[in-house]
Amino acid sequence: MQGIAIIACLRPWKARNEKIHAGSGVKIKDIIGNVKALSLLWYLNKSKYENIELAIAMV
Repeated sequence: MQGIAIIACLRPWKARNEKIHAGSGVKIKDIIGNVKALSLLWYLNKSKYENIELAIAMV
């Protein structure tokens, strides 16, 4: 859970830096999607469970 909290803090910070230094706009929707994806990858990599199946719903 600590890793997810770190990602949730650092990704908006990175988006802010991109906006300031590169002048590129970042949408909130993209930041949230990125946090979800990175959190999932982090969880799967650090998980003690070997057989985790993902049910991905396309919305």
